[in-house]
Amino acid sequence: MHHKFVIADGSWVLTGSMNFTPTGMDKSHEGYIITDHPDIVGPYAGEFNRLWDSGRIVDKKELTARPPGGRGR
Repeated sequence: MHHKFVIADGSWVLTGSMNFTPTGMDKSHEGYIITDHPDIVGPYAGEFNRLWDSGRIVDKKELTARPPGGRGR
């Protein structure tokens, strides 16, 4: 998964190629959009909720057992 979006107050979305870091937000030339159009915000909110609902709690032992770079099988 490589989603990059923010939903605020369930009424607007920011999405695009921008990394949410100081460099990505202030220094890089990134593409992004900000909109409050319901036909766009709705699907993003739905995707966030789907991801949130499918998540699980990961304990510290599981995190430290992963190889460098955080990628496991």
